[in-house]
Amino acid sequence: MIKSRTLCLAVVFSALAGGGISTAEAQSTGLSPPPIQYPQIQPPQVPVYGAVPPTNLNPLPQNSFSDRATQCLQIGAAAGLSPGSNGLYASGC
Repeated sequence: MIKSRTLCLAVVFSALAGGGISTAEAQSTGLSPPPIQYPQIQPPQVPVYGAVPPTNLNPLPQNSFSDRATQCLQIGAAAGLSPGSNGLYASGC
């Protein structure tokens, strides 16, 4: 009984320790895994000291007071406000 248990343990340990195919055998038989493909990582661009940043030459659209007041009066009229209520609405706008 003890001999069979020892024999079983020896077989299990030998199988776990090196019962597989060696590296040289795997390469000669073509069973080697394919090489690992790593993604290309691009480092971030570091700003250069003294370089002029790109400028946006287009001016921002700005509404004058007249444009905003006219728009408020038109919105109030479209909502169906009376002229007196529309004036109060435009003054709060």
